[in-house]
Amino acid sequence: MSREKSKVALTLAIAVAWGMFANTGQAAAFGDEAASVPLAVDSVQYIGDGQGWASDGRHVLLTRDQGNSWGDITPVGLRGPIEKIHFVNAKAGVMVSSDEMKAGVLQTQTTADGGASWSSPTMISLPVGESVPQVLSLSFTDAKTGWLMVQLPTSVGPDLVFLYRTGNGGSVWQQLPQLPAAGVINFTSAKDGRLSAGDRQWQTHDGGESWQAAGSADVELANLVSAAESALSEKLTADEQVIDVQYDDANRVWAVVLGGFCETESNCTQYSRLWAVDKQGVVGDITPQVTRATFAGLDGADYLGKAPIYAPKALPGLAMTSAVIQAQVEPRIGHNLPQLASDVNVRMIQSALTAHGISTAADGHYGYTTTNNYSTWQRRLGYSGMDANGIPGPSSLAALGRNRFVVTNKIILGGTTTVNGKRVSIRTRNMLLAAQRLLGRTLRVVQGGYCEPNCAALSAGTHNWGGAVDISVSGMSSTTYWKTVKALRQVGFAAWYRPRARWEPHIHAVAIGDTDVAPIARDQIADYWAGRNGLSGHAADNTPSAYRVPFTWWERSPYFRP
Repeated sequence: MSREKSKVALTLAIAVAWGMFANTGQAAAFGDEAASVPLAVDSVQYIGDGQGWASDGRHVLLTRDQGNSWGDITPVGLRGPIEKIHFVNAKAGVMVSSDEMKAGVLQTQTTADGGASWSSPTMISLPVGESVPQVLSLSFTDAKTGWLMVQLPTSVGPDLVFLYRTGNGGSVWQQLPQLPAAGVINFTSAKDGRLSAGDRQWQTHDGGESWQAAGSADVELANLVSAAESALSEKLTADEQVIDVQYDDANRVWAVVLGGFCETESNCTQYSRLWAVDKQGVVGDITPQVTRATFAGLDGADYLGKAPIYAPKALPGLAMTSAVIQAQVEPRIGHNLPQLASDVNVRMIQSALTAHGISTAADGHYGYTTTNNYSTWQRRLGYSGMDANGIPGPSSLAALGRNRFVVTNKIILGGTTTVNGKRVSIRTRNMLLAAQRLLGRTLRVVQGGYCEPNCAALSAGTHNWGGAVDISVSGMSSTTYWKTVKALRQVGFAAWYRPRARWEPHIHAVAIGDTDVAPIARDQIADYWAGRNGLSGHAADNTPSAYRVPFTWWERSPYFRP
C-alpha cells in the first residue's frame, strides 16, 4: 500500500520529522526588531556538502554549514512571488519569479557565485490564460542546460502545458512544442528525458522537441517513502504533514514540514519547519530564525509591504472527514437532495484547485468533476493508482491547503496489517476490533483489501484497494449475523448480509471514509447512504429495521479509538 505520501526518495535508514511552532504556537510580534522567529519555509533544496537554501516565496536564505547559520541571498527588485529556484551546484543557480504588474510574464535571474549577485531579469512572455499560470518545475542536467514547465489553465478543454529550454544557464529560454500533459519531468541528459503524469509516461530523445509514449514508472519511490514514514512514526503528530524533502548523494536530507492548530474552526494557524536528517536519524530543527531586521535595506524584501513574511498564517480550518464523506457519496448519488447541502469544506478545496490552475466551480458539491480535478492535483504531485483516486488524502490536502487552510479532523489509515491473514489498514483493523467488543465475539475475516490482482473474481473489484472486508457467518444464527451487521455499522462500516447466491453467505463491509477505497467500493458507500444494498441493481437495503443505525463513520462514532 502506498498511501498518499510525500513525493520523495529516501533510503531505509533516513528519517524525517517536524515540530510544533515554538512551544506555544505564538509568533513574535512583527514590530519587535530583535525577536527571532522561524521563517515560514515554503521550499527548500539541499545542494550538498552542508550547503542549501530555504525560501518563503519572497526571500531566499542560504546556509553553508548544514543549517547552523543562514544568510540572505534574495535578489533586489523582485516584482512578484518566487515560483521556483534551482542550484545546479554550489555556485550556479536560477530563480523564476512572477511579475504582479504584468499578467502572463515570468522573470528569470541567474547567479554564478552562490547568490552573492544575480543577473538582471530575463522576461518570458506567456500566452495569457484565463487564470494565473502555474510554474510546475525547473530542472537542469548541468550548469547550462535546463527546462522550465509552465501550465496555463483553460475553461474549455485540457490545460495547456508548455516547456521552455535553456542552453546558456537560464539567460535565454526557447519555447518548445506543447507537452502532452502536466506532470513530473526528469531529464538525464541534454537529449533524454521522461514525463510522468499519473500512470501515463512519455519519453524524449531530442531534448523535449517531441515525446513518445513510454512504459510505466519505477515503483521504488513509494517503497522508499513508506520506509521513511515508518522510521519517523513516533516523531509525527496528527496535525503535521511532510510536504517536501530534498537529499544529496551522501543521503543527507532536508525536510519541509507543514503543521497547524486551531483555536476555533475559523481561526487556525499554519506553520512550517525545516529539519536536517542524516543516516543515523534526525539531526535537528534547522528552520532559519529571522528578525524584522534580517531583511532591512533589501529593496525586494517587502514588495508586498504589509504582512510579516515569516509569521505563522491565520487561516480557516478544513475538516477532512466532511470533505471525504462528500467525495464518497456525491459522485454516485448526486446533490439534488436536501441532505447534501453545499459544504464549506468542499468549497475551500474547489477554490484551492482553481488557484492551482485546475479550474473548478466552487459550488460545495463533490461530484465527478471535482473528483476528476482532485485526481489531476494528486497526479501533479506524483501520485498514481489508488493514491490518485480523487478522494482527498492527508498529504495531498495539506499541499493543496498551503497558505489557504489548515487540515483538521484528519482520517489516518495508519499503514497496513493483517487480520486472519488478510490485509487491511490499521484503521480498518481498529474498526473491526471495536465491532468485536460490541458483539462480545470474534469475527473471522475471509477476504481483506489490497488484493489486486489476486482478488476473488466475484468481488467485482471492491477489494482491489483498501477499506473492504468480507466476514464469515459460518456457525452464526440469523439473529447473530444481523447483530454483526448492526455492530459493524455502529463503528462506521457500510455493511450488508449477503445470502447464498454466486458466493457463500457472508457479511460484506466497506469502511466509510477510507481514502483508499476502489471506485466501486466508494459507490457502495453511496448506496448505503441512500438505503440501498450496494449491488449492481441498487435495490433497497434488506437489513431489518431493528438492525439499522444512522449513517456514521469511525472518527465520528462513540467507539472511536485512534
